[in-house]
This record gives sequence, structure tokens and C-alpha cells, in this order.
Amino acid sequence: AELVHGDALGIEPQPVMQPKRRLERRGVHLKTEADGRVFPVSDRSETIVDCLLDAAWKAGVDIRTGVHVRSVA
Repeated sequence: AELVHGDALGIEPQPVMQPKRRLERRGVHLKTEADGRVFPVSDRSETIVDCLLDAAWKAGVDIRTGVHVRSVA
């Protein structure tokens, strides 16, 4: 599968702090390691996945799995 990079979609890269603040506003408690890496306090990647899925559902995103995308409107 080919990945579509953000710049191909006209999406500008964001400073690291913006996504961190967005996650924290959605109730994800984060910690920063000595080397600068950021993780959920739970140490579970599912914490981030759950947060993103919740935000998508609240925004009305239709999430489908096991299907092929033919076009994007």
C-alpha cells in the first residue's frame, strides 16, 4: 500500500506541542521522557488510539475497515 504524505494533501507540519496540547485537552495524560519522547502516562498505545477514534466518531467520521477506497470526495 502506498502512503500519502501530509504535504501531498497540502497539510502543513505542526510543531510537536500542538498535537500534545490537543491530546491533553481530550483527557490524555502525557509524560515526556528525558530524551524528549512523549508517551501517555498509561504507557499504552491504545490510549492514543482510543482518543483519536473518539474524536473521529464525535466529528462524524465514517470509519470503515476491510474495504477498498476508490475515491475521496
